Amino acid sequence: VLRYLVDQGYRVNLISYVRPEEAPYLPVLQSICERVTAVPLRRSRTADAVHLARSYFNGRPFLLERDDRAEMRGQVAAALAGADVDIIHAD
Repeated sequence: VLRYLVDQGYRVNLISYVRPEEAPYLPVLQSICERVTAVPLRRSRTADAVHLARSYFNGRPFLLERDDRAEMRGQVAAALAGADVDIIHAD
């Protein structure tokens, strides 16, 4: 998707969670995108259990509960501040 968008003439800014074992692949993304912002991510079964319990009690989907992090929200807000954005793709 990133290569396709770049090939179509879009300037792509990527903000993504990155696990420690994925960090070596960042240079490939940096060669494709205009800007890459990596938000560190560590998962654990204990943390997932806490997020699952929160999800159960507050009715919010587990994935949203697990992945809603202040650092990611801050990076997205900073990227959008004063930016001329054509498309936002969240996956």
